[in-house]
Amino acid sequence: MSTGYLFDPTPVHALPVEGEEAVCPIRRVFFVGRNHAAQVYCMGGATIPLPPETKQLPL
Repeated sequence: MSTGYLFDPTPVHALPVEGEEAVCPIRRVFFVGRNHAAQVYCMGGATIPLPPETKQLPL
């Protein structure tokens, strides 16, 4: 069966919406840590700079 695409498109990932039967499509998931110093220590003490966009986020 031909779909007309040169290659298969990527699947759409989605998360359920609480209280609804609908789902919300997602493309990217960002994880933001609350304790950067503990993460640096856990990773062996290497210097890990904060991404520029995280400096503007409220805690």
